[in-house]
Amino acid sequence: MSRHFFGKITGVTTALSVFLPSITFAALIAPGAPATLMATAREFLTVFNQVIVPIFIAIIVIYIVIAAFQFAVSGGDEEKRNASRGKIVWGLVGLVLIFMIYGIIAVLLSAVLPTAGTNLPVPPGVSI
Repeated sequence: MSRHFFGKITGVTTALSVFLPSITFAALIAPGAPATLMATAREFLTVFNQVIVPIFIAIIVIYIVIAAFQFAVSGGDEEKRNASRGKIVWGLVGLVLIFMIYGIIAVLLSAVLPTAGTNLPVPPGVSI
């Protein structure tokens, strides 16, 4: 991988980390409703699950497809084939990492909010 590519990835992740709080806190809260930490966490997870994860998955899949195309058209040049193979491997590693992060957040969410994603009633006296 080149330094230029890692510079672009660093720039994108920095931009996302800068703008993520503004997206999270831009959630509409009904007048009179308390803005709790759990509501903010829930909004963050909604944005993360519905916006950020699909965007990263799409970017990684496009990266893998481009690398596979480069691998296919490399001809007999072994150096180009090895470079393309490395891109495919790192793309797959990135895809696995995204799914691992998604799974870890789902486990943490189920630990913090035991009724998240289920139709179970919330016990009386517990505000989520």
